[in-house]
Amino acid sequence: METRKLVKTGADTYTVSIPKKWIKANNLKKGDLIFLKPNKNCLELSTTENVDREEVKEISFNVDKKNINYLRRATISAYINNYNVFRFHGTELNEKLDDIRKILQNFLALEVTEQTNSCLVARDYLNLNEFSIANTLRRMDMIARSMIIDLKNDDLTTLKSLEFRDYEVDKLYFLVSRLIRSILENPNNPHKLSSVETISVWWMAKNLENVADFVKKIAKEIDSKKKKTKQLQDTFLKIEEYYLKTMKAYFTNNKELANTIMGERDEINEMIINNKNTPESTIHMVQMVDHIRNIAKIMLDSVEDKNKK
Repeated sequence: METRKLVKTGADTYTVSIPKKWIKANNLKKGDLIFLKPNKNCLELSTTENVDREEVKEISFNVDKKNINYLRRATISAYINNYNVFRFHGTELNEKLDDIRKILQNFLALEVTEQTNSCLVARDYLNLNEFSIANTLRRMDMIARSMIIDLKNDDLTTLKSLEFRDYEVDKLYFLVSRLIRSILENPNNPHKLSSVETISVWWMAKNLENVADFVKKIAKEIDSKKKKTKQLQDTFLKIEEYYLKTMKAYFTNNKELANTIMGERDEINEMIINNKNTPESTIHMVQMVDHIRNIAKIMLDSVEDKNKK
């Protein structure tokens, strides 16, 4: 192994000499191009440009004797693990076709490219490098807060709208989960997140997804009882204030506010329990407040800028 000294030659430029033996072995001369490729703590030199091509990862599902919930869970797992070609086949395909297409709608940029009587192929056209993590989390937040606000409506005619928005949050959560897996598997990813930041982003997305899910569950429970009391309205207002303060602390990196929020959970949960709602609604609201508190804890425990792209 040979050693070379790094020399500063400009404001933002450094040079290192290349062994003459390697130059001769590769028939190089003055003016020829040499291609550099970062690889963890190494820098690879090449005489040809090696264009990284996206790896095609294909997975196949035999739908025969498989219920739709099984196929849904298996497809979600494959999507998060960065498979980009999904093949469904079997003699029962036609009778399950509508449900399979609904499963595929859970994912961004997943399109059906081939279909026969016995086979359906969907391909992912998502470029993870083009997504802003910060913008994706903000989008999840905006949808979740709109759902919480709508809980205060005098009636729940917006139940279907809440269900649709929860579905949109789920899609974004699957996207973030896929992105996180890709970042952890590729140290040279363009998002430049540390391992700690990466886990914090996933935990943030998971709690936002849970908040939206519990809004939907609470709305369904209230709708089934056809009753919304003044106490319940006051509770929703308190939860909304708690959520908005939490997200303000997160996006402004305000640790002092986050610390205050952490201590307010018990007061809000006591209010929820004293309102004597249905057992199901009470449990859902308490759990929702816990997930909001988790977001404050993520911010409080962070050591770096979580909004880095």
